[in-house]
This record gives sequence, C-alpha cells and structure tokens, in this order.
Amino acid sequence: MAHGQQATKGSDIAIIGLGGRFPQSIDYQLFWRKLMDGANLIEPVPASRWDHRRYCEPEQQAAFVPNKTRCQHGAFVPEHDRFDASFFHIRPEEVLALDPQERIALETAWTCMEDAGYTPASLGTDVGLFCGITYGEYQKLLPISSHSYMLNNRIAYFFNFQGPSFTTDAGCCSSLVALHLACRSLQSGDCRTALVTGANLIVHPDHYATASYMLSSSSEPHSSPFGNDDGWVPAEGVVSMLLKPLEQAQQDRDHIYGIIKSSHIRNEGKTSWFGAFNPNRQAALMEEHFRKSGIRPETISYVEAAANGSPLGDAIELEGLRTAFRSFTDMRGIFPVGTVKSNAGHGESVSTMLQLTKLLLQFESEKLLPLLRLDSVNPNLRMEDSPFYLLQSVQEWKRPSFQIGTERMEAPRRATISSFGAGGDMGHLICEENAETDGERTPLAQYFFPLSAPSQEQLAELVNRLIRFFADEMPMHARYANRYSPENVMFTLCTGRIAYAERMAIMADSLESFISQLREWEQGQTTSGRIIRSTEQAGLKDAGAADKAAVWMEEQNWPKLAKLWVSGAELLWEPFFRSLHVTKVSLPGYRFQRQHFPIAPVEARVDSPGNAATAVSAGVDPHAAAAAGNGDRPSRAVKPSSEPKQTSAEAWFIGLFAEALDVPASALTIDSELGEYGFQSSSVLAASLRLEEQFGSFPKTIFFEYQTIGAFIAYFERECPSQMQALSKDGVTMPHAKHEAERPEAESIEKLAKAILSGEVTADWVIQKI
Repeated sequence: MAHGQQATKGSDIAIIGLGGRFPQSIDYQLFWRKLMDGANLIEPVPASRWDHRRYCEPEQQAAFVPNKTRCQHGAFVPEHDRFDASFFHIRPEEVLALDPQERIALETAWTCMEDAGYTPASLGTDVGLFCGITYGEYQKLLPISSHSYMLNNRIAYFFNFQGPSFTTDAGCCSSLVALHLACRSLQSGDCRTALVTGANLIVHPDHYATASYMLSSSSEPHSSPFGNDDGWVPAEGVVSMLLKPLEQAQQDRDHIYGIIKSSHIRNEGKTSWFGAFNPNRQAALMEEHFRKSGIRPETISYVEAAANGSPLGDAIELEGLRTAFRSFTDMRGIFPVGTVKSNAGHGESVSTMLQLTKLLLQFESEKLLPLLRLDSVNPNLRMEDSPFYLLQSVQEWKRPSFQIGTERMEAPRRATISSFGAGGDMGHLICEENAETDGERTPLAQYFFPLSAPSQEQLAELVNRLIRFFADEMPMHARYANRYSPENVMFTLCTGRIAYAERMAIMADSLESFISQLREWEQGQTTSGRIIRSTEQAGLKDAGAADKAAVWMEEQNWPKLAKLWVSGAELLWEPFFRSLHVTKVSLPGYRFQRQHFPIAPVEARVDSPGNAATAVSAGVDPHAAAAAGNGDRPSRAVKPSSEPKQTSAEAWFIGLFAEALDVPASALTIDSELGEYGFQSSSVLAASLRLEEQFGSFPKTIFFEYQTIGAFIAYFERECPSQMQALSKDGVTMPHAKHEAERPEAESIEKLAKAILSGEVTADWVIQKI
C-alpha cells in the first residue's frame, strides 16, 4: 500500500490458490501432514545431487574456502530433475536450457491455478506475475546464463498472462518483497489477479560454501530456531500463490485460505557492519507497520518468526519483536512464537512462501504447531518479562477475545510474518484468517461430477487421488462438512477443470455416494449405470444434442448431459451455477507426467567448469511435442498426421517448416501451431531464407502475425498466387526435413550429454543446436 496509507477493508488481499514443491513433499497436503507429525525434513545431501563427501569439511568455520563447507545436510524437494515437458509444449532438447527452478515453477503455477478452481481461460490475461528468487546456479552446470526474469516470462508465455511482471532478489526477503509488490499492484488496479512464486533450488555445492562463509551454516543434522545449535540449514522449495482483492474474491465465490491485511518493507541501512542485523531497526520496521496499518499488536495471536537457527540472529529478531510490541502493550507471555524453519530449515528466497504456507494451513486447521528441539534454549534469548512464549507443543488456535466496555468481543485469528535478508532488506506481513462463515446451501436432488484426464492411466490416478483426498486430507480441515458440500465439489469440477480426452461422469445424490462410486469404479465394479466413460460412448457426438445442453442443465437431466459431455462436447456451466449458493474448493487436479531429465554428475562440472550438460533418460523421443493450441487444451504427444493427403503446396510448406524446426514432417499438419515446436529466431531465419527463394521479398512481420502453417499458406495464396500455383507443378524442389531414421545417432539427448562431458563437442555447439 502507499506510504502512510492505513489498511482498510478495500485494501485486503485474499490468497485463493496454493501450489508448490516442498521439502520431502510433492504437494502442500503432504507437507502439512509432515509438519503435523513433527517431522524433521532435514536430510543428508542426496547422492543424486552430488557426492557431498568431496566438499564437506566438518571443522570449516566462517573463512571462505572454495568448494568447502561444514554443513552436510539440507531440506530437499523431491523430483527436482523431473518435468512434464510435453504438457508445457517444450521439446525435450529445449529443457536443457531451462533452469530447474523455471521448470518446477511452471508446474506449481498450473497446480496453484487449479487449486483455486480456475483454468487459464477463466482466469483471463489480466494476471500479474511476481517472483522472489536469489540463486541462479544452473549456469555453473551449463554454460547458458540462468536469467531469473525468465521464470516469470516462461509462465506468462504459456498462460498468456499480460499483467505486470517483476522478479525480485532481496536475499532471504525476496518472497516477501514479491508478495508486497503483488499486493500493491492489486490495490492500485494494475492487475485483477496476481500469481506470486518463490523459488530456491540447490543444484551446486558452491551454495553450501557460500553459506558457510556468509551466514555460518550448521554442522547439525537438523534445524533448531531459538535452540542452542550453531547455525542454519539450507532448504529448498518452489511455491506459488494466487492473490485477489478480498472483495473481488468474495464476489467470485473463491476459496480463501487467508487474508493479507497489510505488508511493509524497508532496508536497515548502515549498521555496525555490512550484513549485521540490528534489533532497533527491526523494531522500527514493525512499529511503523502497526501504526500505518491501523492494526494493534494486541490483536495478534501468533508470530511466525524468520528465525533460522543462527544463535545471534535469532536473539536479535526476538529482541526486535520485544521492543516493537512493548511500544503498544505491557502484556507478558501471551504471544506464541513459532517458525516453519524448525521442521524445514531456511528456504532463503522461498522462505516467506514456506512460512506463509504453514500459516495458511494453521488457519485451516485452527492449530498452532510447535518448535522442535527446545530442550536447550538459545542462551542469548531474553525471555524473562517478555510478551512472547515459544511454542513447545501443538495447541488449539483460539480466537482472541477482548473486553470493550461491558461487551466481550471476539477477534479473528491474526498473525505476523517477519523476513530479513542478509544484505539489510526487511519485510513484515500481517495476515488474518478468512472468518466468513459458510453461506446458505442450495442442495440438489442429484449431482453431476465430471472427471477427465489425457489418458486412462491418468484418469485412474485422478480417481485414486480423490479417494485418498477425501479419506486422508479432509478430516484435517476443521470446516470440512460445510465447505466440501456436494454442490461446491460439483461447482469446482464443472467450472475449474479442463475437459481432457478421457472422460467419466458420475451422478450421485450425496458426496458420500460420489466417493463410494469412485471406490467401486477403482475396484472394477459397476454402479447401476451411473458411471459413463468416454470409451463406452465413442462416436456419440450429436451436433443437435449440443443445443439441448442448456435445457438439460435446467432440468438437471444429468444422464443425457453425461452422454453428451463424455462424447466430447464442451459445456457452458456458468449460467447454471449463477443462481446457486456455491463456492470453489481445493481439490486434486492434473498430475504431471514425471519425465526424467537427469543432471550430469556435478563433479565433472566443478573440476572442469566448461563441461556441462543435462541428459534426457533413454527412450524419450526428443521430437515429441505437444499439439495443444493453448494452455486450455490437453497435452498429447505428436503422432503422424491422420489428415487427408496434402496438396503439393501444403506438403511443400510442411516440409519447409519441418526443416526449419528440425522435426519430422510427419509430426506437422497445416493446423500445427509453430510456437509449440520451439519456433525461435534461428527457425525464423531458416524459414525466411527458404521462403525468399520461392517467393522473393516479403514482410518478415508475418512470422509474428501468423501462428499456423495453414495461415502462412493462406497469406501466400493471397499475395503470391502465381508462385503458389507453381508449387503444384513438377520440378519444384521440396524442402527436405529429416526423418527419424536420418537423424544422426549422436544427436540423441543422452548421448549428446555424454559427448559434451567427454569434450567431443563444445558447449557453443550445443547452444547453437538449441
């Protein structure tokens, strides 16, 4: 918000979607279960990253020694080297140039959007992108610069988001600054929705050497904020959140995880020495924030600290908190303090997003989670006469109450999050639960639940995930019964999911019946004809029936509508739900294919910095690409065209673009959208030269105006009819695109990686090929 502006209801920001890859957790549900279990998510550096024994020096202290560190542990995300390239229309050989942080961010952005109950089309283009990221170490492994701005740009390109886009590097405060900028953009009207992503992936041992020098990383196999350990432990994560102005989110009937009431950022300026934390500057940040926001500390019922296990840093932060709160209240020992870093270590640039994820799930569960390993408390802490106490066990999060005159008032659950960067950047959030009670329901006599996936295997996996979700996850939510009503689940599945090729419709009179039918289908049982699958309805498409869809919706004639939908029809659901009291809910969505893109042994890169490569596992077709036209269409591998035999002109253009793209001609049709095949500047140049040979000079802007091969054909038929007629005559030289059998064996991705590492080919050659 603007400098000096107080927080008002109109400036509140709702968090409506959440997705991410977390330490030892593929999604936030698993992450939350591990937090609830009090799990230590710190582990030895996996051998799949590098052989850490080569870099570990247990006696190493603050002095910088290249490639040496005393820290042997970290909190790592799973599947850091797996990516669904075809879903995002990226050729496997192009993945070589993508920083793994960029790859995972694409997946978490999609997951976050689905979690909020949106498709790219329903979300629209007015979406701002805000990313917090610090490290770009992938360029140490591959001599292609890891530009941090590309993370946002890749997301914007795939989803066609056209709002403001900012990448921030404020060290450990990066994600909080990104959140602050997103809130400002939403409040000013610069965008209608904002996607915020924090990313921190550790792909090189230099990360540990730098940490040992800068901030004294720990030699212990765990993280102990406010405990008596000797430092902090690095952690990974890539987390995305979808934000909207609160009033708009309520109007759009979104599921609201929590509310950002206010955000504030500052820099410490000049302190004792560069990088030294100052409790008075931290206190000033929080005091100023409380005053400008109009929110008093007495209304805070939880503090999510930035504490990371640094003995001096933790003590400085607690002293800053103490000073700030003492300026407003003399209450003692009533404000509970915790931090996600007790379980998961210090996520650096993703730190605030991990903190906020934990806080939002505490709002959902109405529980506060404890700090671990507090049997020995940091002796530098001043807990006597303090407003705070350190959480040492799980406790119910009760709403605070206040006596105002003769009336007892209850306040919503409210918390603060602090973040401090090593260079002096500081940030503070004030967040609040969504205290809105569930509104009235609109029960239906029967419900329609559509499920779909690109393949039968993925459909079976979706069914299994839904069964597990309702069995395992939902009992953890305090408001399970009201929020997950059958009409809310139906609303989300009908309006918030893309309809893929493999479809199944389930009709049930309750949520319990829906879950029961899922189980029966998974076990191969039939259920009185209430389940209709697309494979059972092949060839059912009826253009006339589509006109009746609105009538069948109004009549709630689900059997007829189900047959129409599974046959491939697209249904417009919004008018049906407009008059119903429904809200989006968080449900399992698309499960990405885990294509393996192994990173070559890091030791070879450390010893020989010029050698680097990323390989695709054996058996992957490097020329499989997505044929979907935009983010709203299902991904599918390219197959030989089943179109009718092409004319000579069509075959000529297909051959030309296949040659420019370096793909088999059989992979293309006249409807192929070139951007999905990696149509870049080198491809444009190759195609342009070949077109000039045939047609002479032409405006090169057509490469930006036309997206399909058919559009190019139409242009030249209009502008150069005589030359186009000549293409149908004998003697025209056809562009020659490589067939699979003609592709040099050395160009397979895995062999290419080995060739680079062995020095047979240079990195410059790889870049040119990409």
